[in-house]
Amino acid sequence: MALVKSVRIQISRCEELDYKRMSSIFRDIRYKTCRASNEAMRLFLLNAFQSIRYKELHDIYPDIKSLTGKSLNTYIYNSMKEIMDICQTGNVAQTQQFVKNRFNTDIKDLLVNEVSYTNFKKDMPLFLHNKSYTICKDEDSGKYKVECSLFNRQYQKENNIKRVTFVLGKMDGNQKATLDKIIAGEYKQGAGHIKQDKKKKWYFTISYSFEPQIRKINTNRILGVDLGMVNTAVLQIWDIDKQKWDWLEWKECMLDGGKVYNFNQRVEGMKRSLQRSRKVSSVTSPYSKGKKGRGVQARIKALNRLNHKISNFKDTINHQYSKYIIDFALKHNCGIIQMEDLSKIKDKAEEKFLAHWTYYDLQSKIGYKAKAHGIKVVKIKPAYTSLRCSKCGHIDKENRKEQAKFKCVKCKYKLHADVNAARNIAIPEIERLIEIEKEEVNAI
Repeated sequence: MALVKSVRIQISRCEELDYKRMSSIFRDIRYKTCRASNEAMRLFLLNAFQSIRYKELHDIYPDIKSLTGKSLNTYIYNSMKEIMDICQTGNVAQTQQFVKNRFNTDIKDLLVNEVSYTNFKKDMPLFLHNKSYTICKDEDSGKYKVECSLFNRQYQKENNIKRVTFVLGKMDGNQKATLDKIIAGEYKQGAGHIKQDKKKKWYFTISYSFEPQIRKINTNRILGVDLGMVNTAVLQIWDIDKQKWDWLEWKECMLDGGKVYNFNQRVEGMKRSLQRSRKVSSVTSPYSKGKKGRGVQARIKALNRLNHKISNFKDTINHQYSKYIIDFALKHNCGIIQMEDLSKIKDKAEEKFLAHWTYYDLQSKIGYKAKAHGIKVVKIKPAYTSLRCSKCGHIDKENRKEQAKFKCVKCKYKLHADVNAARNIAIPEIERLIEIEKEEVNAI
């Protein structure tokens, strides 16, 4: 199965337009893209709710094409094209696909009131179909360029401009090697997008796919990964052939959560302080005619900067953690990684921490990095993995009276609680075993 990745490179300049004019056009397209995307999301939602209502009345979902003469996708595409009235049609279609994918992600949780629908903002990217741009290299200067088709025929004719060429900025060796492989056809070029960063610089992101070179690994060696609050991850290995656990150094199999926890505590305090000052600034004087304090915008910007800092920290450290876990699996020749499915966690203190920490992002990063090496990722139900004895299988609340200590009330087996949980997670068919053991011992 092909692996999809992307490379992000700064746009240095445009050969046909000066930088100021280029930025102005980008902002215009971005504004239209935002409007069209929100309209498309509204139409997807409207269709979903109307289809549900139609089925309730007629016991069958409606055939949109027979009712309107157009398919839903065609109708939404035409609506977006009217708003994105200067954009190349392939790029409109690519934007529609992006919105549709986001809608499909949102809809299940939206129908049960778990989330609100996505509202696109004015800083969203400009999307390009993979056939709307070509990467090339200037052999004389060594510069990499991207020739793009941004505009529809009418705009091209009215403004006497067809394709525009962006000269890409400084790149490291890996980025150059990636572009060389795309140009040579070793990597398949995917869709691209253009986005402005916080410093007002424009970046071109190019997606690409390739078949990874997969080395032979042992699928009878399973790495269990337990995610938690004190220790971000604890790793344990079960060898099916030997029917025993690997002996591992504590420092090697544990990722300390102290760095994450301390950062979280520090920035949350700063965030609360900014939010309090923001509330105070919103109180208006009876003589101010509804105007707020002059420092409001500065405080809002400070809060936005802090949120951006938090997001960057989480993204960076999740990359570090996921890389460590994959490297650990490869080092110990593990063909399978098993983790708890934490997508439905709620309520409890530790679970709130995990929900606040971007566990889904961490698991996603582990997933796509594992895929690149042919490692299978299996997610299991988290129920009872921390209360089950990994030695005898006995399940009891009394097995774990303290956060860090586990002692089985039946066989008296002792070990670190997170190690015990990671060992349970690593066991093949652990969910089936837990169901059997629950029937045998009515301890919960």
